[in-house]
Amino acid sequence: MKRLIKKITVINETPLLISSLSKNYMKSIDFIPSTTLKGAYLSRIIDGDKLFKEKSKPQTSLSFTDAFPSMKCQMNVPSLATLSKDESGKIADKLNVIIDELEGRKKIGEEVVRLKKGPRNWFLDGEVKEIRVKRFHASVIEVDPKLKTVRTVRENNEIKGLFSHVIAISPGHQFTFEVKGEEQEIQELESMLKNGEINVGALRTDGYGKLRLLKAEKEEVEIDDRRDDFLVMDIYGYLPYSKYTEALEALKEFFDVKVKIVSIEERRSLDYDEWEVRNYVRTGSVVLLKRKKDIKEELYNSRLKDIVVNSIESGGRIFFNHKVHEKQGS
Repeated sequence: MKRLIKKITVINETPLLISSLSKNYMKSIDFIPSTTLKGAYLSRIIDGDKLFKEKSKPQTSLSFTDAFPSMKCQMNVPSLATLSKDESGKIADKLNVIIDELEGRKKIGEEVVRLKKGPRNWFLDGEVKEIRVKRFHASVIEVDPKLKTVRTVRENNEIKGLFSHVIAISPGHQFTFEVKGEEQEIQELESMLKNGEINVGALRTDGYGKLRLLKAEKEEVEIDDRRDDFLVMDIYGYLPYSKYTEALEALKEFFDVKVKIVSIEERRSLDYDEWEVRNYVRTGSVVLLKRKKDIKEELYNSRLKDIVVNSIESGGRIFFNHKVHEKQGS
């Protein structure tokens, strides 16, 4: 079967609640995790007769990346650790300053750089611009499905489920992600999204989180050529730590790591009756590498493409030499 990588852009037609829970308060995070996308897809293809009867998972060839707010179908690295905001409020990439200090062209601290995290950003028309996510506020009363009365269960002196405050993402936002898998199955996913058959997040039965397809296009993995000896590796989405270390291991033959601005997050997930603990490299992390002497570009270019494709299979996405860094070094 033919396998493809496609870049897919969707719009949320109804409020989106990928919930972060705190007692009776539900607030949506501002992206759609790859696991949420995959789970929503699997729920559409699962065999209802086997549900809850067999300890088995529905099989799919599809791998998803996280879906972040986007513009013009762009997949841009959000919240890069090397972005800095000046006094006028303009956001610029400051990796070139780090390189100049590393190479001795500038003294350390000569130029003050206030590296920042968030808000979400895109790189558009040669500039870094902020993504502003609009929120939808609502209140939900939970009704007992049998008695048809408002629940009044008390927990820690709070009436649980009686009244919930919801802060969701308003309808009309674009989200872009990549999907890798067999061509036929990707087409089935596109058809579901085109028909508005996939809902993600909390309160789906109340109509929240309906996604509609805007655009799907074949994605070619390309590595931008550079005139200098540096390679920049950016993390988009939450990349399993194992994939991050595999990427560095695959690169060490050609590059030396010079700077790592990387943050790690531990996550726990329930797999049937067992808890799994995994570490992820957070989105926006940056690694700066320098090419070893006498190593020609054609020797490692295919290796870089393999690393990118491999990262898509894990939910995150690795970018090499993103254009936001194009003014780096000299």
